[in-house]
Amino acid sequence: SVRYGSNEAQTLTAANADMQEKYPETVGTALPGVELEIVDDEGRSLPAGEPGHVRVRTPWMPSGYLDSPPEIERRTFRDGWIHPGDIGVLNEDGMLFIKGRADDMINYDGIKIVPSDIEAALLSHPAVAEAVAFPLPSPRHHHIPAASVILRHDASADELKAHCRRILGARAPA
Repeated sequence: SVRYGSNEAQTLTAANADMQEKYPETVGTALPGVELEIVDDEGRSLPAGEPGHVRVRTPWMPSGYLDSPPEIERRTFRDGWIHPGDIGVLNEDGMLFIKGRADDMINYDGIKIVPSDIEAALLSHPAVAEAVAFPLPSPRHHHIPAASVILRHDASADELKAHCRRILGARAPA
């Protein structure tokens, strides 16, 4: 089985073999007593399928750290929730999929982009052997999604961008 948790809140989700067979990338569903949500930057709940910040609440969680700096407290403990710093997606069945760390998220004109989604789209192209996605700073757009690839055989940048746009739409790398 697979489990997901944090030091602050212990084990939060679990996936048994049947769940893993149906959804190989899942870390499972919330355990009894665990409230789990995916939220935007302002703490509003997001619908199934939308990536956002994982936040959790349990009866056994602490309310803060002992003698920690205020900025750490604000980042981790807010409004009665623990924010472990992960980006995740919940599907319609309540399965949690971890997409990465919040500090890795690309923000392109308010569109939140998980680098691993760009990498997966690129890797689905037969010419791409390896891919890495990253943000480029932009004063106009906050970030511009970018990527570098190692190719198995020739493919143009335009071909790869078009491939990603078909899969990711506005979340495709520039």
